[in-house]
Amino acid sequence: MKLSNNFSLEEFEHSYVAIARGINNKAPEEVINNLKKLCENALEPLRQYLNKPIKILSGYRCEELNNAVNGVKNSQHLLGCAADITVENIPHPELFEIIKNHFEFDQLILEYVKPNNSFSGWVHVSWNENKNRNKYFKLG
Repeated sequence: MKLSNNFSLEEFEHSYVAIARGINNKAPEEVINNLKKLCENALEPLRQYLNKPIKILSGYRCEELNNAVNGVKNSQHLLGCAADITVENIPHPELFEIIKNHFEFDQLILEYVKPNNSFSGWVHVSWNENKNRNKYFKLG
């Protein structure tokens, strides 16, 4: 199922942890609506700006999967409002700065990038239909 021009529901439901543990990570309808908004308002504009595909490392997480990956209890992944992303050949700190300086978002986190490897970790980006906080920080 297409969520937008360049993103599919399957990308957001896919999880190696879910597969390995037999977790059903199928998104309910209200989550699918949130994923569409995330794609349309945050990820598609970024993809157009970069003119490069965006890889979804972690999208939707059901509660069981969120617990399995030690996600926070109020994770926006549970609602379909967040994605952990990477873009080929763009260092994560640079991707973080591009999003921070050019796009609307609710929360932007540069996560677990090692000092000697700017391609380690990932960038977390979320969208809130009601009110984006434009909150950003680095973690790990």
